[in-house]
Amino acid sequence: MNTIRHCFLTILMLLCAAVCSAQGGYYIPSNKITSSLVNNILQDKYGYVWIATENGLNRFDGYKFTQYFFDEDDSTALNSNIVVKLFSDSKGRLWVGTRLGLMQYDYKNDNFKKWRLPGETTPRIISMLETPSGEMYFGSSGRGLYRLDGDSIVKIPDGFTSPGGNWFFNQMLIDRLGRFWKCGYGEEITVKENDQVHQFFIKQEITVKLVELGDQIISVCMHGIYTIKDGVVTKIHDLTVLGKEIVSYCACATKDGDIYIGTRGDGLFMLDRNSLNLSRVDCRLREIDLSNAKIRSISEDLYGNLWIACEGKGIVVMPKNRPQFSTWTLSGQGYNVNCIFFLLDCYGVILLPC
Repeated sequence: MNTIRHCFLTILMLLCAAVCSAQGGYYIPSNKITSSLVNNILQDKYGYVWIATENGLNRFDGYKFTQYFFDEDDSTALNSNIVVKLFSDSKGRLWVGTRLGLMQYDYKNDNFKKWRLPGETTPRIISMLETPSGEMYFGSSGRGLYRLDGDSIVKIPDGFTSPGGNWFFNQMLIDRLGRFWKCGYGEEITVKENDQVHQFFIKQEITVKLVELGDQIISVCMHGIYTIKDGVVTKIHDLTVLGKEIVSYCACATKDGDIYIGTRGDGLFMLDRNSLNLSRVDCRLREIDLSNAKIRSISEDLYGNLWIACEGKGIVVMPKNRPQFSTWTLSGQGYNVNCIFFLLDCYGVILLPC
């Protein structure tokens, strides 16, 4: 009797755990990383997952976390604990944008190289872009645009705004036609085609993410979602109509073309690439419910899984392929009782022996 009772209790406990995994994925608690204030997540070509935070940089190798901090006595350490942006280019180089400039990770020596910027400035690097020809651009917060030129970084003329204009480069995008898009903290979105510059204004909005989708540009803004096509800006979703004011904080376009949008306390939404319908993404774990989470960063890894950083809570890894359940009888395997095992994910199964 005790054996049967233990079996049922075990089955019940793992069933609960499996349901949580099926609904959401995997959970990395905030005490595993240097800060729950995550600014960016990136998986590099070697498989390492890098997590940039307001208090240091984290590297996850699939088993353990390695943490990197500023050290005033070490010239090869981070130049600031506030790590803002990460980028892995086509050559496999890992670029690290911080509050005080630009760094590059040295895989061989497990340390960092500091890049000197023109004028000995130390701008906050908030965006990075690689062109189809391999040119690297680095956007700053209020100091304009920089480009990698051989073994040095050069400042390039803004080219998008008049002197004294918007020198913030929050988002940059090169579309299929070779047009260079950028936006800052204001209402303005600028696109440069050859020598022609065009400006679009979305009143009382700040663009969180620019995404090319087919023949149009999607602008995910704080309070709504817009399309830009043939020179016309069209509002397709008003986030304020969803019962209360929902504010977008971050967004991620997946390889499949869907756009996931993280909000400030109202969870996760998805913009379907085909219908452009907006829907809420349910993800509930024992430790966290995304429906009321403040999502700071969303990233897609090399396998299509989503890494979702929630302020004060940790990181949820949502598998691309949702888990499934199967019920098996083991009488044919020599067991004299029926047992259940649950297929939790792509990494294997959990078998419940009785």
